[in-house]
Amino acid sequence: MSDSGRKQKSLSLVGMRISALSWISLITTIILNVRIIVFLTGGFDHFPHVTIVLFAMYFAFACSLFTLARQSKFFIYSGIMLLLATSTDLLSWIGLWKYDMNIDYFIKVWPFCILFMPIFLALLSQGMMAIDKSPNDNLIHQWKRYRLTFIIIYAARFFLYQCAFALLGKNDLENGFSINSIVLLYGALTVVCDLLSLWQFFLLRYTVDEVKAYSEYSIK
Repeated sequence: MSDSGRKQKSLSLVGMRISALSWISLITTIILNVRIIVFLTGGFDHFPHVTIVLFAMYFAFACSLFTLARQSKFFIYSGIMLLLATSTDLLSWIGLWKYDMNIDYFIKVWPFCILFMPIFLALLSQGMMAIDKSPNDNLIHQWKRYRLTFIIIYAARFFLYQCAFALLGKNDLENGFSINSIVLLYGALTVVCDLLSLWQFFLLRYTVDEVKAYSEYSIK
């Protein structure tokens, strides 16, 4: 096989793996929003099951990222961060619902999910930008906007979470209105964040198209 043939085959495999990532991402986004609906409608008996399925999809996503390690080391680091984030999410919620874990422990542990997730997204974006070989920088700009948007949202969520935790720690009933306002704003940002996860699917599909286009261009 010629060098151009091997290069095209390699790029074709990369495109297929990113395509698989995109569909896993779409299913994960759907499950994320199902979990929000279950939580808001009070279907708490189903919440642990949805969380377990969500973890399974994130695990599949991470494993798919590891298959792209030859393209960029950022995919290894992003996969590790995703596993840390989703493991924290799983252990926190399942522990709270199934094993009567102390709520104070949950409040202290679960925020690590909010810290790990934006790191995962930043590393994922960096890996996708490293793959891009197209002459225009449109894809890179798209991933940069995606990364910045989610970093801002997760930073705001973490800030609000800490504010609520600080107010609750004071045990001051006069802060009830402030706590409720913060919780509502945090919930709204969570819903926005979960809905915006669909953005990842479209970016991954766009990346697949760019890889295919470059594959065809490289052998001309």
